[in-house]
Amino acid sequence: MKDKSFNIVLVDDSNFAIECLKETISKNPKYNVIATFNNAKDTFKYIESNSIDLLITDMVMPEITGIELSKLALTIKPELPIIITSTLDNDKLIIDAINIGVCDYIKKPFSEENLFSSIERIQNTKAFT
Repeated sequence: MKDKSFNIVLVDDSNFAIECLKETISKNPKYNVIATFNNAKDTFKYIESNSIDLLITDMVMPEITGIELSKLALTIKPELPIIITSTLDNDKLIIDAINIGVCDYIKKPFSEENLFSSIERIQNTKAFT
């Protein structure tokens, strides 16, 4: 079986956060950041019409939360793996995220190791579904 890139979309209202995430993810040649967005509306349009393997979104954004974006994304792509990142350490938000189908919740700042561990776990799970 030929290895293919694992295509990732990033969403955060902070351009700095997106660039840091993109730079970190690009260190692993198996992963490909195919799009980045600063808002939910454009993200949703992209998800509707493109094939992606993983959505990584910030929790707190001006228009809607990462949980709300995740709910919308999962209505059109129920099998889409999602990771939410946040500076918030709120058990209720984490439980809400997991209950709607988010795969992981990573608290910022996070280590490269934690990010890659989460992505690899999702990639390995997708390989068997």
